[in-house]
Formats: sequence, structure tokens, C-alpha cells
Amino acid sequence: MKLVFRGHDDRYAVEQSLLAFFPEERPVYQEPEPGEDNWARVDLHQGPVYATAVTEIAHGGRLGRGTSRALLREVTDEYERERLRQKAVKLSFFKAARSITGLTPAWGALTGIRPGKLAARLLEQGKTPAQVSRILGDTYYVSPSRRRLAVETAQEGLRAKADLRPEDISLYIGIPFCPTRCAYCSFVSQSVEKSLGLMEPYLEVLCREITDAAQMVRETGLRIKSFYMGGGTPTTLSARQMDRLLTHLNRSFDLSGCVEYCIEAGRPDTITREKLQVLLDHGADRISVNPQSLEDEVLRAIGRRHTARDIEDTMALAASMGFPHVNMDLIAGLPWEGLDSFLQSFDDVYRMEPDQLQLGFLKVLKGSYMASQAGAYGLRYRMTPPYEVLSTRWLSYGDVIRLKAMEEMVEVYYNSGQFSNTLKLLEQEYPSPSELFLDLAAYYEDHGFAGLSHSRMARYEILYGFIKEREERKTGHGQTGEAASDTCLSAFRDRLMEDLYLRENAKSRPSFAMDQGPFKDRIREFFQTEEQERRWLPAYKDHDSRQMANMAHLEAMEDGSFLLFDYKERDPLWKNARTLRFTYEETCAGTERGEYERIKEGQSRTGGRHPGAAGRGAWHRVP
Repeated sequence: MKLVFRGHDDRYAVEQSLLAFFPEERPVYQEPEPGEDNWARVDLHQGPVYATAVTEIAHGGRLGRGTSRALLREVTDEYERERLRQKAVKLSFFKAARSITGLTPAWGALTGIRPGKLAARLLEQGKTPAQVSRILGDTYYVSPSRRRLAVETAQEGLRAKADLRPEDISLYIGIPFCPTRCAYCSFVSQSVEKSLGLMEPYLEVLCREITDAAQMVRETGLRIKSFYMGGGTPTTLSARQMDRLLTHLNRSFDLSGCVEYCIEAGRPDTITREKLQVLLDHGADRISVNPQSLEDEVLRAIGRRHTARDIEDTMALAASMGFPHVNMDLIAGLPWEGLDSFLQSFDDVYRMEPDQLQLGFLKVLKGSYMASQAGAYGLRYRMTPPYEVLSTRWLSYGDVIRLKAMEEMVEVYYNSGQFSNTLKLLEQEYPSPSELFLDLAAYYEDHGFAGLSHSRMARYEILYGFIKEREERKTGHGQTGEAASDTCLSAFRDRLMEDLYLRENAKSRPSFAMDQGPFKDRIREFFQTEEQERRWLPAYKDHDSRQMANMAHLEAMEDGSFLLFDYKERDPLWKNARTLRFTYEETCAGTERGEYERIKEGQSRTGGRHPGAAGRGAWHRVP
């Protein structure tokens, strides 16, 4: 497509939208011939108040026009003014292209940038998550599901940012080699079969670059917060090569402040005990194992030279060697894999208990073998980024929609790590993990929750509503309006409250939470005792009981125990609080035993689910 610019030269901004809407076109910067039908004219006019961009596109016998403007008045920073001008240019092209094609990419006009970055900036400006979601939709045409993802990602990013110092950075090393090229891959990487002779020279140059980069980090006073080695497939390297590389890395950089040391191990056919031992010896605490499928026929179709059994053996090996964290991922829409087969792969991988289980969808990328076989495999896919599959010979469009909904539930409730205790209990209610997440996705759809942005607290309310409705169906109480089995629901409420407070000392509470009022005297007594004895909260030695009660949290649980959340002692990865569980033994000081029993009975009659306070007692730690 021939592109003509006037008043600007924002090539990158326009080219990203061009590729999104017209993936077969390439930019040619010259005037179109008279009567030519494949061009775009993008003009930018700047005045004292506004920068106005106007785009006209001629393509396929149609003419489209888009206009966008940015307010420049009172913006004195030239960098910010330039950013606003580029935004106007990109939005004008987006609107013109949208009017011609009738398409709206899932990420709207944000194609080519990190959408979470924009959402984070808006949150930092003081806007609420709902306001950010509205801006993403109204201004940038982002779909509801992507708006939700952007906002949640931004919120998590800002929480992580709060723990960072200005000098903290992350370190990445890329190993561009694979044992074979996967059928869906279009990355710039080389199979070892064709490039074995390049591996040693590459490592030599890489080690020199590590030396130079480490010197720069030292001189600028930077600190490595996390390290990730990806590719390609890093474990294509031999154990000896990996040891040499990581030894040089660890000696060059100060990694004493590194909270995560992750290696993308990738394919099971490249993973051996010797290589895993090298990773452990050098401090790796997370690896990624990427099976994509647990069906041997599917693995052969995508060019993998390993079997499903190899994946299972690799995970068992990693577990036996004590790897703290393992990620895994699956791809839906691969050749020869239907819905039942994919769900079986999901169930098998889920039961391996990876920390993160990413559900991806086949992307039919130009230049990949998969793209050349699209006709043979019956692949229907989006013609705009991210080129995701819509259906195959084996997977219907309806199946893809169900898996998309399931993917969101896995992201929210499993991969977030914020519902782990509740999920462990809920899994026992289902014959398979996939049935759980499909059932949860159906609940979202049936109750109008799908496609909306939800706060963290709302996610807990929704999950409890799902559990309660399921329990009512199971016990047959749903039709009569009777309460579900409170014994069962009590256990779930305890798990949900534990999950809720693990991540943060929440100031608001869900509607299902047990009233803590009857236990305020006991809770106050705990912190007063801790102020005197300093047994359980060593990091609070400079704080009195009131301060500790505000900084930590003690929750009375429905099972009769008390759970202490210590927010000064968190695990470095998930940022979950250290927890201690206690029971309370009433000594009934100053209270007759019969009176204490009447107090307990009175609380039971008034709806309390847990005995309240009656005098002072003794706290016992539950192992």
C-alpha cells in the first residue's frame, strides 16, 4: 500500500495498524498514480490548541476516512506532545481502516504496544479500574475481555512495581537454537541439525556480551531483580555448555538480590538429569516445560520428537530433584486434536501441579509450516493479529469459544495464585479439573459476569456464589429455597478467607465473611500478649499491640481456629504472607464455668458460628 504523509513522519505508528488490518500489504512511501486503488494519505495539522490527524484510505474499491485529535494546550513537555501527536495519527488510521474492513481487532487501536502499560499509566494518574476500562473501550476500541486483562495486568504490575527500587532491573538472555523447528513457529531460530557449528561461536560472543553488560550494571549502580533465559530452547545446549554459560553469568553479575532465576527448559527431548542439576547448582528456581499437547499423534504433527510419556517422565524428574517452581503450557487448535483430546491433555497436565498452566491458541503465522498447511488442516483463523485459530477439522468454532471461556477461568482462579486453597477443596467435588473450569465458565456466562471487569473482591464473591449454587443443586435445596449444607459451605468460606488475606490485609470484607465482632477481645488479647512475649511476630519488635493489629491480621475461622497473617514476612515470588494457625483455650478467668457455657450457648442461638470471648485464655500454635 502506498503511504503519503503530510505534517509528520510517524511511520511506525501507521505501519502497525497497516499490518493489523491489511496483513498482506507492505508500506511503500510514494504518491499513488491517478486512479490507483491501494493507498493511504495521513495528514497531521497542528494548531495552538489541538493536533488533528486525518486519514483517507482507498482499498478494494472502497474509500475510508478517519479523524482524531489530541489536546496540546497546557502540555509543555515536548516528549508528551509528540506522544499525543502519534496517538492522533494512529487513531485516525485505525478509524479509516475499520470503516473499510468492518473489523475491530481484539486489542483495538493498541496493536503494536503493551496495553498494560497504558492501563498502568491511567491507574497511576488516579483513575479507577472502571474508568480505565471505559477509556480503553471508548477511545481505543479494545474488546471487553482484553480491557479486563489489561486492567488486571496493570494492577498486578503496579503491585510488583511498589516492591521495586529505582535501580532494580531484569536480565534476559536468549538462546536462538531448537532441536527441530515446530510447525507453528515463525521465530528467528535455528534447528541444531542445521546450525550445530554456530552454537560454540554464539556462546563465545554471548559471554563477551555478558562481561560488558555486567560492567555497565556495576558502573551505573543497577541491581538484578530477576533473570530469565529463553529462546529458542535454552536446554538445546549441552550440560557442559550450560554450565560454562551460567558460571560466567553468575560470576559476572551480582545476583544476590535476584528473587527469580528462570530457565525456559521447553521441550522434554532436550531435558536431562545432568542439565537440570546444572540449573539447580547455579540457582535456578523456576523452569518452563512446554508440552503443547499430551497426544503423540499431535506431537508428531507439529514436528516434536518426543512423546507424551517423555513429558510425564520429565515432570517427575524435575519434581524428584526438588525444583521449586515449574510452568507448563498447552496449545488448543493443533492438528489432530479435538475438544475431548485437548481436555484430556489439560487434565493430565493440571494433575502434574505446575505453578502456571498457560492455555494458548494456535496462531497461524506467516512463514510457518502451519500456514502452508492451513487448507489441508481446515484452519480458519483471524486475518489480523494475533492470527488465532477459529476452527479446525477437529475443533469447531463453538469448541474454541468454550475453551476461550475456560482459559479465562484458569487465568483468574489458577494462574493468579489467589485462590489456591479454595481450588484444592473445590477440585475434590469434580471428576476432572477441566469440568470444574468449564462449569465455572458456564456460571459466569449464565449470570452475566462474562466479558466484564471485576475487582479482586468481586472474584471472591462470584466464586462463593458458584460454590453455593452448586451445593444447592447437589443437595436438592435449590428448588425449595432452603440453605445449602452449611457444614460444607463453612469449609469453603474458611478457604476463601484464607486466600483473600494471604495477598493483602484487605480493609473491606466479602458478604459471606464471618462477623469478627464477637472475637475482638480475643484478637486484642493475642496482640497484647505478643507485645509482651514477642513469640510469633519477630519483625514487629518495634511496634506495640495496636500497631501490630493494624499491620498484621488475625482472622477467626469457622472451624474454631485463628489464622495469623504476617505481612512483613512474605514469600518472594507470590508475595503471600506467612501464616500461623492457632487454637484458643479458654481459662474462664473471672467467669464461672456455667456462665461461660451459657455465653457459648447464647452465641449459638444468636447465629454465631464460633465461640466468642469469655475471659483470658491460652494460645496454642497448630503445626
